[in-house]
Amino acid sequence: RPGGQLTAGAPRRTRTLYLPWGMVPMFPSALATGPFSLVRGKVCDALSIGALLSPSGDVLSSEVVSSRVLVTTSLSYNAADDILAADVAPLLPEDTGAGADGGSVSSVDDADGPNFVRAAADLAVLAQAAERRRAYRAAQGSIDVPLPEAKVEVADEDLARERPRVRITRISQFESAARGLVAEMMILAGEAVGMLGVRAKLPLPYRGQDAPKLPPSDAMAALPDGPCRAYAVRCCMTRSNVTSVPSPHASLGLSAYVQVTSPIRRYADLVAHFQIRAHLQGEPLPFSAAAIDAAMASISESSKSLGQLEREQEHYWLGEFFRQRDNAPFDALVLGWFREESGLAAVLLEELGWETITRVDSSLGVQPGDRLQLLHVAAPPAEGPAAPPRFSVNAHFPAHEADDEDEAGGAEGTS
Repeated sequence: RPGGQLTAGAPRRTRTLYLPWGMVPMFPSALATGPFSLVRGKVCDALSIGALLSPSGDVLSSEVVSSRVLVTTSLSYNAADDILAADVAPLLPEDTGAGADGGSVSSVDDADGPNFVRAAADLAVLAQAAERRRAYRAAQGSIDVPLPEAKVEVADEDLARERPRVRITRISQFESAARGLVAEMMILAGEAVGMLGVRAKLPLPYRGQDAPKLPPSDAMAALPDGPCRAYAVRCCMTRSNVTSVPSPHASLGLSAYVQVTSPIRRYADLVAHFQIRAHLQGEPLPFSAAAIDAAMASISESSKSLGQLEREQEHYWLGEFFRQRDNAPFDALVLGWFREESGLAAVLLEELGWETITRVDSSLGVQPGDRLQLLHVAAPPAEGPAAPPRFSVNAHFPAHEADDEDEAGGAEGTS
């Protein structure tokens, strides 16, 4: 309950802190990974959200209820991707029970038994629903920014090594069917809770976003398709805001939306759960609209500090990754200009999924879609160890030259 001993620290921490070497949970680890989590093989308290979708993907009806659930199968994103790619859902027999013993698989080859078969069938249904939802939101004006992210990791046992092993993994929900599915289901849950809040006139932490002023269509058409256009769109996006009253969320294409899927990791989600639980049980709401607005304003300020700490840690370990590869060239795609008058370009190291800003000599005539070969250079000591890694441009490959080569190759192949 709000103000209780178990939840007293959450408003101060505001959210879980994610660092390359591990995380600092909003709640004590014993609770966050134990009784507060959905633990495989155990019956757990939960908030369940259901929705009936039309063929076009809009919500015909929805339900939010307190529940108790038994988790029988846990899957990694890679395992779920394997299952969806293998199209194993038709293997589901007409009468397959889900046992209480549970199971976890790391790939399709490792999987067997009724729990896996049932999970495969459920994933197939959810994947179809996710496609409907994606199409529906696009029709409502949603805006996707299909740029990858880089996950930087350092094993705890490596921290004391002279040369710690730093792993960088490219992650994108647009390149993983499982990640895309989860993203759509989280958005659907947020819309269902938003709809409940509107119907019941509940003060909740509604997340909204003003519509961006996108570049003219001819300017967008002149950019290479893919990451360059995504970068141009992202530069126009407005910041989201969280208030106690519903407001449209432009990039999601929704009229009301509440983040609710991570009450263990985000205090705003926890506030939403407190409000919903009280409403479902017919109890007085623990937070007034004014209290929610004050809490969200405080969270916003705290999140800036946490975000800065996460960026500094990420920069340090990215720097260590590149320091261990000082003589290695890195291929980068020019996304666009960050500050053209200062010669600063936004580039994407595609293999790593990492985006950064690098200085480019104006004499090169760099344009979005061009490719650069970068070399890591040491940052001035005054910048400190948490400064973003720096690079010099070792080579420049204009996009139009690559296009000319492709056209020439095509002509030779047909002559």
